[in-house]
Amino acid sequence: MNTTTLTTETFAQDITQLYSRYRDFVARVCLRYVQNRDEADDLAQEVFLKAGNAWQDFAGQSQPSTWLYRIAVNHCLDSMRQKKRQRDLIASYALTLEENADEENETGDTPSAMRRILERLRAEMDPVDGQIVYLRFELGLTHDAIAEIRGVSRVAITKRLAKIEARAREFYAESNESTPEYA
Repeated sequence: MNTTTLTTETFAQDITQLYSRYRDFVARVCLRYVQNRDEADDLAQEVFLKAGNAWQDFAGQSQPSTWLYRIAVNHCLDSMRQKKRQRDLIASYALTLEENADEENETGDTPSAMRRILERLRAEMDPVDGQIVYLRFELGLTHDAIAEIRGVSRVAITKRLAKIEARAREFYAESNESTPEYA
């Protein structure tokens, strides 16, 4: 392939052929890294965008599949590093907010019933569950967002939260039983 005589029309044809021939291959490479079909498909699309931008630099010294494989691997690794940085940043931010909330509670303000239940839950759970409770109930993050921050599956977060919520209901029921009713 002679890149010096590359026209817009031949470029479009070449990229279309490249995509048609290698899209499944690139998606499989991406799937090995992210273990999620939808995310792998998104990454594969991004790989072909990068390939299109670098097409004129492709010297033909290797097979297109080898060239695309390298682009895909590098793109997946970059994506994973970026997600890890985002998770670390969010987790750090959440811990900072939690520390600030703890400092505010030490000022002597009377905590609400929900705050008392959350404090009681935190006192008896491990630090991971404590962070999950904070992310879910105080920051209002979704199960998916918490799973991404913690680097585990959504199912794992859902199961942990179900146990925590069951315990919170027990505490809530206990607090309602101990509260005198006013007529």
